[in-house]
Amino acid sequence: MENRFDDTVERNLKLTWFELTQRRTEPEIAIAQGRMLGQIDLSEDLANLDLPISLTLPDGSPFVPLNHGVEGRRLKPDLDLRVVSGVRHGLVFSHSESEAGILRRYLAQVDFRVRG
Repeated sequence: MENRFDDTVERNLKLTWFELTQRRTEPEIAIAQGRMLGQIDLSEDLANLDLPISLTLPDGSPFVPLNHGVEGRRLKPDLDLRVVSGVRHGLVFSHSESEAGILRRYLAQVDFRVRG
């Protein structure tokens, strides 16, 4: 779990459930999924999207490098990029409530009219 959460994340029932679920995952399946995801290049698709995009990344994930966000911003200069400091790969789990609030505020400001 040290790859997913830093030592400041409070241990609670949800985190215990998450850890037990992770331990039950067969390593070869997790490795295969990681390899598959590592081979996917969505750059062209991202560059061609004509809609608002919000991307939130942890600053300490061993699996998702920050250069993904830099590359996303290069392809889509109006991409809303947030980097959460002091967080590893478990960002969605450890910061779900605070990040959901930030995303709700972002979505409330987005103009969803059809472009064309």
